[in-house]
Amino acid sequence: AVAYTAGGGAVKVTVTGDQRCTEVVIDPDLLKESDVEMVQDLILAAFNGALDASRNLALERLGLDQGGVRQAGGLAS
Repeated sequence: AVAYTAGGGAVKVTVTGDQRCTEVVIDPDLLKESDVEMVQDLILAAFNGALDASRNLALERLGLDQGGVRQAGGLAS
């Protein structure tokens, strides 16, 4: 699983390698100090970042670069 944060750690999203969201953590202070639209934007940023990180980790483990081309050395360990 990979975690990604947004807003300086105010929002954290964790996603598994099979693209399942397993956790969303929102700092309670963010809800006190922010408007709804900003909170929504931070959640989207954290979720999309976590998905990207999960995909990149999967490609790395398969020994592929982001373009889908196998890297020298075959499978990553």
